Amino acid sequence: RSGIYNTNTNGYDITADFIRNRGTWGVAIDNAGGVIGDITGRFIGNTMTNSSTDGGAIYNSQSGTINSITGEFVSNGIARYGGAIANNESDIKSISGNFIGNRANTYGGAIYSSPTSTLDVSDGSNLFEKNNADQGGAIYSEGLTDIANAKFSENVATTGGGAIVVDSTKFSIEGSEFTINLAIS
Repeated sequence: RSGIYNTNTNGYDITADFIRNRGTWGVAIDNAGGVIGDITGRFIGNTMTNSSTDGGAIYNSQSGTINSITGEFVSNGIARYGGAIANNESDIKSISGNFIGNRANTYGGAIYSSPTSTLDVSDGSNLFEKNNADQGGAIYSEGLTDIANAKFSENVATTGGGAIVVDSTKFSIEGSEFTINLAIS
């Protein structure tokens, strides 16, 4: 945890750039049960020192809540779940940004969201390009998920879901575009 580690602190906003940090469990921001208002910034080249931890840039866990995330996520990862963002048993109410070249070893090259989580990627236009994971090249979601007005291009998954894997009955997608995404097997 090399950036900001929040444990049960509530109500603040974060506006900052996080560039080439290294650590575990949300290299830039680890929200463990707190409530964060808005996160705005650039998250570039943040990498894990342990590939069995989650959230290359942001990790939201332990019933944490993040009101909104707006930013640029480029080349983050080598995480187990969520090359850029992992949302584990928590809520992210709004995500808007560009996710380019992020990587996870298992689920969600850009974003992973667990079964008891809420994920909303429908605010503004989102770009998911050249992200990579074993499953869900861009997004792997097991919880309540809404996606709108997103572009998915050239994302790659080794075993399934070149752009998205959905393992939930609570999923919606509208107004989005999928171009040249690849599931190898």
